[in-house]
Amino acid sequence: MHERFFKMAGWKPMLHEGPLCDHARRFMEHIAEQGATERAQERRARNLACFIDWLYQHGVTEPHRMTCEHVLQFQELMAARRLERGHHFFTGGVMSTMPTVKLFLQWLYRQGVRFPPMEAFANYDRRGPCHPALGRVPRKGDVPNGVVQTPRISFAPEQFRSIEAEWQVYLRDIRGATPSTVENYSRAAARFFSFLLEKGIGDIARVGPEEMRAFHDATLSLTPNQRSMIYNSLRCLFRFAALKGWANADLIELVGRSPRYKLARLPDFLSDEEVRKVLETPDATTPEGVRSLAMLSLLATYGMRGGDLAALTLDDFDWEHDLIRVRQNKVNRTVWLPLLPGAGNAVLKYIREARPATQGREVFLRRYPPHTAIGEGSVYAVVIRTCQKAGVKKRRLGPHLFRHTMATRLVRNSEPLKTVGDILGHNCSASTAIYAKVAVEQLREVALSFKEARP
Repeated sequence: MHERFFKMAGWKPMLHEGPLCDHARRFMEHIAEQGATERAQERRARNLACFIDWLYQHGVTEPHRMTCEHVLQFQELMAARRLERGHHFFTGGVMSTMPTVKLFLQWLYRQGVRFPPMEAFANYDRRGPCHPALGRVPRKGDVPNGVVQTPRISFAPEQFRSIEAEWQVYLRDIRGATPSTVENYSRAAARFFSFLLEKGIGDIARVGPEEMRAFHDATLSLTPNQRSMIYNSLRCLFRFAALKGWANADLIELVGRSPRYKLARLPDFLSDEEVRKVLETPDATTPEGVRSLAMLSLLATYGMRGGDLAALTLDDFDWEHDLIRVRQNKVNRTVWLPLLPGAGNAVLKYIREARPATQGREVFLRRYPPHTAIGEGSVYAVVIRTCQKAGVKKRRLGPHLFRHTMATRLVRNSEPLKTVGDILGHNCSASTAIYAKVAVEQLREVALSFKEARP
């Protein structure tokens, strides 16, 4: 049956015989056993045929000859092709090529193939490191000494990858950065590395005031938050480069700054009526609607981050004692909260009626085979799509909108900021203080009259 899919994908059997081809056929059998539709199998076969054709053209006929460089070059090729067609390239799309490649490499790893890049891709996930067989690696407290490995994925151009690799180890082992911070810093620094290559500079030691001034001008079109992330990552990078003797420490002073005034804005939040509209929008008669309602109920009740919601497992619910365990990955903290009836009933209905039957322990799974855990991007997509259908118009839509809503509701109900910060997982009280600005009634009680405020 799979030969038909390969034929439709342009497969050339006479030119593609060998171990790699045999692995591809068995992988397609695995996809079929997972319950994938014929259409999904055809698309997976097309993507896989494209990847293996490219490998054969570059002399790779066996898995052990494949390297991470091959995969990265193929990814860059796919990105260029999509840009030529006018499409925005992203590697997380269901039907883009790279997810199929990643699934194939993870499957090879489980089959006992232990050559790069199988280990790198089998252990990588955008939300954090993965175990090749079990999926998500347990959070701090579930592994010895709370050690969580950082995925070693490169974002920098080839000329700077050795610097990036050592810097990532420094961030992880010395600075104690979380996997998401390492990835965000690496992505931000990759912009700078690419800029240097455009200027013909392939060595960080050659960076001077003129290059930094030009890079600062090139980032003016970005948002303040984007510029702040880039500048913070560069300061960290230059500090590390100075320690290694690769660059002058004065470079740190040349990095620009993006003015961000604390408490300058009011946090966006939803009114009680808007929350009700959003929760009534999903169609509870369809599996997709049941899953969306369960996700939105948890977000509205507990103000969870999108990644924390996607990482929930069946073991995080204590149905006997009506408790839910929230693993706050950003701050490496775990809190147990009361499982309220609204959110609990929505999750229970999803588990009983709409959740696909699988051995995976994650609560929220993909609707289509293979039924693996959803990612943070899927949470954002559900929130944005539902809010738009409900007619919600805010500056930014996403899981954090419900996070702000829950925090605002608690503060207006006179809950201490310390309690609100603990629920949200804030390490610093200043992060919670912004919600005091929306507690209008409480502010009126402490506000001075004009005569009292006048000197």
